[in-house]
Amino acid sequence: MNTKQQRKEAYSYMRDRLNDVFSTWKNCVKEDDYQDVNDFILCFEYDEVEGYFSYTFGTGGPHDEVRFRVNYEGEIKQIEYFYEDWNVYYTIPIDLQSKRGKMLLDILYHWTGGSDWRELVDLAMPA
Repeated sequence: MNTKQQRKEAYSYMRDRLNDVFSTWKNCVKEDDYQDVNDFILCFEYDEVEGYFSYTFGTGGPHDEVRFRVNYEGEIKQIEYFYEDWNVYYTIPIDLQSKRGKMLLDILYHWTGGSDWRELVDLAMPA
């Protein structure tokens, strides 16, 4: 069962993780060198069943990722931060129009070379 304290920890972890991601991204743009972002994102994949792309940042202690839910028209409809630690799960919505949402979309666009999401499926699917 998820407690108020666990929810608070998930939100705090998200805030700290995204602050690190955004700080790294800003430095990459400033230096025009994106290797630090490539090192930061452990995995980029597409979940066909659930219909989202995800950037995985951590895989254990806790596992966390950002999910970009898409529709068949190629539009990103929702951004979520997913957090899991010891069977405690939280999915935290991120407003597409918020500063966080816009920054995550900017990272997605630049990191993938501005590809249409249908093309990204090929990039994200395992060979």
